Amino acid sequence: MRGTSNTAAGKVTGMVFSADTANDLIKIAVGADDDALAELLDFEPPAAVTPLTPRVGFLPLRNGPLVTGDGAARNVNVAPIRALRSSIDNAKPREALSAVTLATTTVAMPAAVGAGLWRLELLYAEIGYVDASHPESGTVCTLAFAPTAAGAAVAGAPTVAVLPANTVATWNVPIAYVKNVGGAASIANEDILPAPASVVSGFAQDLQARLLSQKTGMDARRAYSSANNDPTKLVTGGTSAYAAGSQILTSTVTPAMLGRPGSEIVMRTIYIAKEKTGPNVFALDQTVVDDTRDWRGANFLSHWIVNAGNTINHGEDDASTANLIMPAMLGTSGTGVYISTGQSWAAYDPANGGAFPGGAALWASVIGSDVTCPPVNIGGASFAGDVVALEVNAATGALMFTRKRVGAAANGPAITIYLVADFGNHRA
Repeated sequence: MRGTSNTAAGKVTGMVFSADTANDLIKIAVGADDDALAELLDFEPPAAVTPLTPRVGFLPLRNGPLVTGDGAARNVNVAPIRALRSSIDNAKPREALSAVTLATTTVAMPAAVGAGLWRLELLYAEIGYVDASHPESGTVCTLAFAPTAAGAAVAGAPTVAVLPANTVATWNVPIAYVKNVGGAASIANEDILPAPASVVSGFAQDLQARLLSQKTGMDARRAYSSANNDPTKLVTGGTSAYAAGSQILTSTVTPAMLGRPGSEIVMRTIYIAKEKTGPNVFALDQTVVDDTRDWRGANFLSHWIVNAGNTINHGEDDASTANLIMPAMLGTSGTGVYISTGQSWAAYDPANGGAFPGGAALWASVIGSDVTCPPVNIGGASFAGDVVALEVNAATGALMFTRKRVGAAANGPAITIYLVADFGNHRA
């Protein structure tokens, strides 16, 4: 037991154990002893590990991007994080070490570079002992940028800041590259680049993928090629296959294929009961369907299954087998399947210049039917101006099912929506 405030040794006797703790891996990780955490995440040391060359990684402790820029200053904001170091002795593979931050931390950028110059700074987390002479006192996580002397500022291809060396009492975990551009008064989110495996020996990319997917067990991330997506190979004169074309990383251009920090893919299944789609509602009708997270700043892909008959249900809610869809080709026998895309980082106007039915305060995320889409029959005939949609409340970030009918409508059937949201850097 290392006795930090987040390990079992530091817990207060009689502390309330909330009902969801046992099933929430984030809560387990925050409250776990390091050896148990190493086993939970299969966090093993490399074959030839030394006290200075363990594997390292990090675990975000909050939904959303880990690192974001400050729109008003030359700072980055780092959400709560657990930095991890594997054991430094293969004879004791469970003796991992970790340290956490408990609140969003603001880290100032290194000194500004001259006009027309730029370089890539390296943000990292240092795992260190509170008191190196008494390791049992626990650990501390420090966030910093690598020394600026490690990366010269140049007009063409910049040299890249180098991760400081580990010591026998401190270990460094690379988090992200950040562009330091001459004349920039703030840090843009698109200029925060994920740190690739190449920046430090022992940084296992497959391990990091497991850490970042630990909440759901799903490895959902943007595609990455070490040969072509590594930012250090995308600068002018780099060796990436993309470096010869328009996908070169420069002081003004960050290639979209590079990926984004904190990229997160979220999936939801949404059931809309048949009573909710009718009868004869002509005014705007909205229902919150998910408020477990902030849905602003995402790209969306959704599959809508809208059945023609009021008694047909694509879901397990209806116990009557007579009312369920048997195995069949969806889209036949009056069953409608629709695919929709959208973004919740830009207001959407579906009615030829008119306001979105929810008003200016609401951001459209996914549109099911409007004057520009094939009509979705939710009971009775569909009319120009009918809207069935998912949208995001710009003030709260809640995901809502929205419906507005302008013509006569009978009771509609149940609607099933399979939603995929890709959260990158866009923020409302």
